[in-house]
Amino acid sequence: MRALQILCFILAIPFLAALGHDAYITYQDQNYDQPMKFSQVGWLLQTYAPDSLGITKDSVEPTTWESTITPVLKMRTVILTGVPFLGTLALILILKGLEIVGAKGLMTRSIPAKTTKRQFVGKAGESKTAFKYKRK
Repeated sequence: MRALQILCFILAIPFLAALGHDAYITYQDQNYDQPMKFSQVGWLLQTYAPDSLGITKDSVEPTTWESTITPVLKMRTVILTGVPFLGTLALILILKGLEIVGAKGLMTRSIPAKTTKRQFVGKAGESKTAFKYKRK
C-alpha cells in the first residue's frame, strides 16, 4: 500500500505541474472571464525542449513517428499526466474501502504473536533461567 501511495505522489507531480502551467499561461494577463486553455504535449516540447524533440524525431523512423508519437504529441498534457495519477488514486481509494469493509488480508500481512516466553539457553548442564550478573 505504501508503494502505491508513493507512486501516486510521484504521478501527481507532473499532473500538478501541467495544470499549474496551463493556469499560469491562461490567466497571466489576469483576464478571468476566458476559459482555461490546456496545452498539448507537442507544444510544450516545441516551446521548452526543441532540441530534445528534434533529436527524438531524427532517431525514430518517419512511419513510427506518424503512427505512434504524433497522436501522443497532440494530446492535452493534463489528460496525459492526469489519467495515470487519477487511476492510481482510484486504486488506492478502492483498496482503502476494501480495508474498511474487512478485507485486511489484501493490505497487510498478519504475523501471529508468539505466546511462549524466551528463556536463556545455556551450555549442557546449566539451568535454563535468565543469566544473573554478579557485581563486586
